Amino acid sequence: VTQQRVYRSTTTGGPYSLVTTFANNTTTTFTDTGLTNGTTYYYVIRAFDGTQESANSTQVSAAPADNTAPAAPTGVSAVDTPADNGGAITLAWTPSTATDVTQQRVYRSTTTGGPYSLVTSFANNTTAAYTDTGLTNGTTYFYVLRAFDGTQESANSTQVSAAPVDNVAPAAPTGVSAVDRPADNGGAINLAWTPSTATDVTQQRVYRSTTTGGPYSLVTTFANNTTTSYTDTGLTNGTTYYYVIRAFDGTQESANSTQVSAAPVDNTAPAAPTGVSAVDTPADQGGAINLAWTVSTATDVTQQRVYRSTTTGGPYSLVTTFANNM
Repeated sequence: VTQQRVYRSTTTGGPYSLVTTFANNTTTTFTDTGLTNGTTYYYVIRAFDGTQESANSTQVSAAPADNTAPAAPTGVSAVDTPADNGGAITLAWTPSTATDVTQQRVYRSTTTGGPYSLVTSFANNTTAAYTDTGLTNGTTYFYVLRAFDGTQESANSTQVSAAPVDNVAPAAPTGVSAVDRPADNGGAINLAWTPSTATDVTQQRVYRSTTTGGPYSLVTTFANNTTTSYTDTGLTNGTTYYYVIRAFDGTQESANSTQVSAAPVDNTAPAAPTGVSAVDTPADQGGAINLAWTVSTATDVTQQRVYRSTTTGGPYSLVTTFANNM
């Protein structure tokens, strides 16, 4: 024997192609490289004596497999996504140094150390950042990354964690107005506005001051972003009240709306007294008339006034007042 010849095929029984030869009859091993993982290869070996080649050896077969996991990604970081309404975490990393990576996989858990659930995968080894969205503000999320080479998945990267935060205040309500409530006894101001254009508002808050520019005190809140009006009551007639409205998204409160102001006015006259009677005062020397009446039914009367005229229908002159409604 002057040569040993190694033949290979991807089909059992051949045909076979020459892979390599050894110019001896002593070599007993050979590693065939450059093959495709998962493909079955069929081999025979023949001896050659310078003239004649032997028959095929017994055919053998095997399929190459990747049985070494790639290195994990490194330099992993997780931070709240800035300048947003929350619900998102931004991840960054350095891809695996392995040369056969076919996927990078992002895993997440709400418990440190896992178990982890697959969030997304990238069919490359070049992507180095990802923003995970749809998360709950204030909840801490734990992440690891793994590299995958088609067969083996790497160990976990270093675990990192972050909690999403709403760090953008909503827009303030607009179109705010304040007017005295009409046809009442005063003590009330009607407010109206257009709600914030922000989509994450959970409350609208009405603030009031008796000083322009504040400081303001909270008057009431609405657990929605749909209410557009409010009547503030229990106020003092003639006093000017200043209002701003703010939107709140669960974390951030908006800036003040435009300040508006109004003073409540009693613009409804009380009902007149009824059952009025006038008679000469008895048992006197004259010069006196007795009056009687039922007081007004209005609840805000501060004075009763008696008027007199010597002409039916007036004009009348004020005779006296009573600082009561009794």
